Amino acid sequence: MTIISKSDIDSFLSKIENLIDIAFFSNSLGVTKELVSSEIGMSIAEARQTLLQVRHLKLNKGCEILEVGSGIGIASAGLSSFGFNVTSLEPGGLGFEGNAKMVDNISRILGINFAIKPEPAETVTFPLGTKFDLIISNNVLEHITDVELALSNLLHYLSEDGIMIHSCPNYSFPFEPHFGIPLIPFFQKLTKVVLPRRISGSSLWRSLNFVTAKQIQRYAKAHSFEVVFKRGMMARSIQRLRDDPQFLQRHRLIGRVTQNAFGLWLLKVVAKLPSRFATPMDFLVCRSSMMNDALVRDWLDN
Repeated sequence: MTIISKSDIDSFLSKIENLIDIAFFSNSLGVTKELVSSEIGMSIAEARQTLLQVRHLKLNKGCEILEVGSGIGIASAGLSSFGFNVTSLEPGGLGFEGNAKMVDNISRILGINFAIKPEPAETVTFPLGTKFDLIISNNVLEHITDVELALSNLLHYLSEDGIMIHSCPNYSFPFEPHFGIPLIPFFQKLTKVVLPRRISGSSLWRSLNFVTAKQIQRYAKAHSFEVVFKRGMMARSIQRLRDDPQFLQRHRLIGRVTQNAFGLWLLKVVAKLPSRFATPMDFLVCRSSMMNDALVRDWLDN
């Protein structure tokens, strides 16, 4: 059994920062070095969160892991370097067209081999008999066209004693984290009518599906799988604002709220909302037979 330590994660990501050639990606993608540097920085921060999702799990060396929406592949590379067999699923898609171009290069630059598939989660197929022990995604489900179809398709490739772990915004709470803006409650998509064109017309905005915890619970019931939500994720995000400068930079509006006593108190009150109303939502999907398994308990308890 292997448990990924925080020092393992820190050491790997530090290595990444030293190896990635900003000029190479700038030239190959035809964009500025500043833009590439910013994107790499965000990708490393997201990879850290992805790896932290699973660091308390006791996993067998060589177990099969599928990362859905792996971006430029940093977390997939990390999991592969820790001794797991990793498949990276990255179709690019609306607002993320550059990812598919970069993931091959990341694997080559790092000298870490992992399988890369460019298909979307809704329709991806694997050879007969393919099963994954762990399927993960981080800030991906909100960009998938049909979340229900994606989850049911992925479940088909989950081993009998496997688990899926997903983290994404819960749009039951009227806030859009990518742009750091409030949403019209219950009618999130209508918010675009009051937004500047640079937001409402962007590929990123058009990629959003505004998934909610209630929808996830409904999908679970419809497809006979279990879903459990981790508590306290909103409180953890608020703490991350205080500990992670890059995360604070991306969420400056909420960050400013935390700078005064009343705002911080209000956020702490909001952070106690039940999981079905709180954002982000971290949830685990598995079969009923796995609900009392140590893997599920370890994830919920950490």
